[in-house]
Amino acid sequence: MLHLDGSRHRWLALVPDAYHTALVIVDDATKHVLYAQLVEGGESVAAIMTALQAVLATHGIPALSTRTARAGR
Repeated sequence: MLHLDGSRHRWLALVPDAYHTALVIVDDATKHVLYAQLVEGGESVAAIMTALQAVLATHGIPALSTRTARAGR
């Protein structure tokens, strides 16, 4: 399971009036950060899809578990 979170904040000290969003995707089981990026604005569909595309391109789609395969799903 992946956990995706976005945190909108004034992250950049040299641009104090600009809000950016830190988008982070974490593997819930291992707690490894799979993706992190600072984007302008908020959590948009485009930013989230870009993040998911990067994770899938880098890490692929894990094989079905044995239990799920046996259940015929």
